[in-house]
Amino acid sequence: MIILMPHLYMGGAEKQFRMFFLEQYERNKDAYIIALHSSPDEKTINFKNKYKSHVILHALSKSGRWFFLCSYFAIFWDVLKLRWKRQDKIIIYETYWLPMLPILKMLGYRVIYSERNSGHHNSKISYELIRKCDAITTNSLMAQTILREATSRNDVYVINNGVEIPSQSYYKKYKKGEELKILVPARITPEKNQCALVKAFAANKDINVFFAGNIIDQNYLEELQDLIKKSVNPQNFKILGFVENMDQLYRETHLVVLPSLEEGTSNVILECFAKRIPIIVSGIKQNLIMDRNKIFIFNALEPDSLKRSVLSFRDMPPLELDLELERSYNYVLNNYSVDLMVNSFNKL
Repeated sequence: MIILMPHLYMGGAEKQFRMFFLEQYERNKDAYIIALHSSPDEKTINFKNKYKSHVILHALSKSGRWFFLCSYFAIFWDVLKLRWKRQDKIIIYETYWLPMLPILKMLGYRVIYSERNSGHHNSKISYELIRKCDAITTNSLMAQTILREATSRNDVYVINNGVEIPSQSYYKKYKKGEELKILVPARITPEKNQCALVKAFAANKDINVFFAGNIIDQNYLEELQDLIKKSVNPQNFKILGFVENMDQLYRETHLVVLPSLEEGTSNVILECFAKRIPIIVSGIKQNLIMDRNKIFIFNALEPDSLKRSVLSFRDMPPLELDLELERSYNYVLNNYSVDLMVNSFNKL
């Protein structure tokens, strides 16, 4: 199985497919990654050194007129060599590589398209290319519904994300009267909607918000920074950028907030369930996996709704919260194992 990735490390999708690779590699070493835009940072180099020829890295820029030509040539050469090693399946989850579909099929590959977002695409051509793939998967029922309708194919399968289950809870219990620490773990882009937190808590003194994630959209970053500067307590908002040790941040957090305007099945939600960390999320359809207690859902377009949810969490009886965290943990444990994810892809 080959996994074609834009980066080795970037977001939730990359983490999912690294876990898939590691599990598949441990079983029979029948797994390869091709990552086209990986920067030579320490973690990337260490991963490459450990798995050697099973991880193929390129440092192609995603900008410039030669991007598509260079990336297509790199993919072609890599998959041609791997075909000689009897590889015959490839997973793609970026639509801009789907024009290579005829070449991959000509080489004898079974092409699996894995939708990692909502299923909405701006181009009809994208849907047509997705339709021609040998197998189509999503990680949410919402995306499955959208792709079934857009591609006129009923054989669109939901494969749940895999989640690593820690042995201990990460929950940092909130004590009344102390400052509430909120973590927003998401790349900095408009659809992740970080500005909603600043609008909701611009005047609060006892709430600290930490934004942790790659800075993808510079214009949106500047908008976020401008809102922070205009707030009553700008020191209460911290933009951390990419964080290497997210586990440490999770352990220091009272509450995770996911204010997204668009999601697939969010790894953040599942990881918080597994780590027993309280999380509240925007009430978009893709997040309604959380719809078990009204305080955990808010309107992403209404800062007051977000504020009410956070304050409701702060006032929630400890026993009630403990029961909710335990129930969410069991839900992930029974439905989102890495082993189940890998077995599902291998059946395609």
